[in-house]
Amino acid sequence: MKWKSLEVSRKKSFIYLIHTSLLRLHLLVEFLASCLKYPTERIDALKNVKSLTLSSSSTFQTLYFFRESIPLFENLHHLTMRHSDMRVCWRFLPFLLSKTPNLKTLHIEGGLHYAQKSESLDYVCECVSEYSCLSSCAVEFMDINMWDDGAEGEMEQIKHFLGKLAHLELLKVHSLGGISDEDKLRITNHLLMLPRASPKCKVEISFR
Repeated sequence: MKWKSLEVSRKKSFIYLIHTSLLRLHLLVEFLASCLKYPTERIDALKNVKSLTLSSSSTFQTLYFFRESIPLFENLHHLTMRHSDMRVCWRFLPFLLSKTPNLKTLHIEGGLHYAQKSESLDYVCECVSEYSCLSSCAVEFMDINMWDDGAEGEMEQIKHFLGKLAHLELLKVHSLGGISDEDKLRITNHLLMLPRASPKCKVEISFR
């Protein structure tokens, strides 16, 4: 299968690949806001994709800054968040999710974002605590990588998603660090006991 690719100069740091039959798109952006002359046009150009990967904190910030320009993603079925800085806020996500009526899979590959206890009264950062859109979100499958060995903030964030995603059928959680058997038992028991908005939702946990 052939890929159609468009690569703009390194200064613009905007690269995307579109599969000719699947319309899969991987958005790899480093400095979209500062380097692209017409970011709103670039965002609008993505509206027909079926699979979207966001892999940069600059992308998150740009999508929030231009949140009023986010188009309706009627064909988007799969969203992956692949980022390396868990401290960066997800303020854009409610706006993006509200424009994805047919989204079925949400994959958080880069780790969960949550506030430190010293920064907030709640581990769930303000940027995600008001996700009222989650209740009507169509997501059925969610895949989460835990980078912090099941820290309290991670568990609170997972609780937040489980408690609001009314159509969720399967949540897969992967712990990427080497942790003790005691911590494995703690994480497993905690996750399986969390309340779920969807009565059909199953939770699967794996440790590496």
